Amino acid sequence: MTYDAAVIEYHSGKRRVDDFAMSPVISKTGIFDDKSFKDIIIGAYATEQIVPRKLSIDYYVLNLNTKRRKYNYVAGKENRQSYGFRIFSEKSKFNYELKATYQSGKFNQSIISAFGISADINCKFIPAKFIVGIGSNYMSGDKKEIITG
Repeated sequence: MTYDAAVIEYHSGKRRVDDFAMSPVISKTGIFDDKSFKDIIIGAYATEQIVPRKLSIDYYVLNLNTKRRKYNYVAGKENRQSYGFRIFSEKSKFNYELKATYQSGKFNQSIISAFGISADINCKFIPAKFIVGIGSNYMSGDKKEIITG
């Protein structure tokens, strides 16, 4: 998929912040003639190194606004916000990653309220050149029937 987008980047030592706004488009052959879906995704994504290669944090906020969403054969308007973070390491022999995300918003008249958490731990064995890891996750999922009115 192709997007029209604007990005503002900030980099400072151990910190990086990207603010962005984007909209999917249908590419056409001419210049400035792409067709917009009129959907918009706006967000901010930041990474901060606390202890280089041992402890870093990503955190983000995203907003999706679309009139063309379809779930379980029900079409409608969606306005969804996602808030999350990731704590991770970048060591080559042993690394970990912990993630959590919360989503809120509306799809038609239905309220969105969901969350997910996950964890991964990996250990690389250099002589054998293979990685052993374990991961787990939990997603809250759907709790109520979709309201179509």
